[in-house]
Amino acid sequence: MTHVPDEHDLHAYIDGRLDPARRAEVEAWLARQPERLAELQAWQRDAQQLRAALAGAARRRNRRWTRAPARRPRPPPQRATRSPRRCC
Repeated sequence: MTHVPDEHDLHAYIDGRLDPARRAEVEAWLARQPERLAELQAWQRDAQQLRAALAGAARRRNRRWTRAPARRPRPPPQRATRSPRRCC
């Protein structure tokens, strides 16, 4: 590799969006940089957890919208009205 991978390269590596040749270059650089490798492995774990959480939220959201519509609440019963008493 002729240069150090920048943040864009590293994020693309984490997301699996590098072409095979570039991926091999980044992996060779990471093999010589154990502290950066550990950092990227933590990024990968974070990304996996985020994707799993978002997938679960999407399933819950889709399930909520596919349920049968809720029934309308019944109106309260009408109270019988009495005519006012007249005295005298």
